[in-house]
Amino acid sequence: MDLIWLLGLLAIYIPIQMCIDAYIVYRTDVQQKGCDYLLAFIPLLTFAYPEHYLYSFISLVLIVLYGISLRYYAAFNDWLDFDQDRLAGLCLGGLGVGGIMITASLIYQFLQH
Repeated sequence: MDLIWLLGLLAIYIPIQMCIDAYIVYRTDVQQKGCDYLLAFIPLLTFAYPEHYLYSFISLVLIVLYGISLRYYAAFNDWLDFDQDRLAGLCLGGLGVGGIMITASLIYQFLQH
């Protein structure tokens, strides 16, 4: 999939996922928010576009900032809670997974030569 299509789909899907989360929180007692996981692991998609790594990383980080601003707006209107500690923990988890993927890639390349 082309990076531009991916960015467009994410720009459309993030608000839809937030609306789904708000509906679930409003109708049930479940506090699970799928959008938090989506925002935390979007930067890992840069590994799918290694030919333009910096461009794809910057573009996907802008999409994450867009999603976080939507979450803040939803919290401002009392649609969803904005749990900054949970989101920070998930983002650190995403960075950890990214670090593991980079380390595994470097070890694999080192062992091939």
